[in-house]
Amino acid sequence: SINGAATWTDLNVALDKVDDANTISEVYRAQTDEVDADFLAVALEENKEIRVYFSTDGGTTFNDAGRVIDNSDGYYLTLVSDLEISPEVAGKRDLAIFGEADTSSGAGIFRCTVTGDVASAWKDATQFNGWDDGTDYSSWIVVEGKFSPNYATDRTILVVTIADGYYVYLQSGSWPATPGTPGWNDKSTLG
Repeated sequence: SINGAATWTDLNVALDKVDDANTISEVYRAQTDEVDADFLAVALEENKEIRVYFSTDGGTTFNDAGRVIDNSDGYYLTLVSDLEISPEVAGKRDLAIFGEADTSSGAGIFRCTVTGDVASAWKDATQFNGWDDGTDYSSWIVVEGKFSPNYATDRTILVVTIADGYYVYLQSGSWPATPGTPGWNDKSTLG
């Protein structure tokens, strides 16, 4: 909707055109950039794989950010709880998708960077130094995440995780642009 939900435009036709061979079985989350409503991302299931599509023109056309999998470690997202878009920095936006993955702990955060209409490969952000802060708990799901409104300067993200069934934790991370090393908690710029 571009008029306060008075009317709506169906985005399914544009989503289906991205990959005519596959059928979308479920849409999990949709998110717009908080400043630029023409940029939006949709997390969905297609052929039993969680994928993200993004649009730079308000949903008229979509681009494929690919299956949410880190090709370097093989982990992939199995359940979606949240999807976020960072503020634009120097023509780039980070996409972050949260939930459960097939990792040993189960917590899932995957990140990619969109430049124009091209997305980088997904990275398993729970593998960045400092995740779970080296404590005796192990987060098994990430329920929510939020990029800092000052992301252009602090490159910070906050996430809420649940560990051991009922402990709730807030973890902070920094995802600096190249060159830089991403990290969590004590290993982040906030640490």
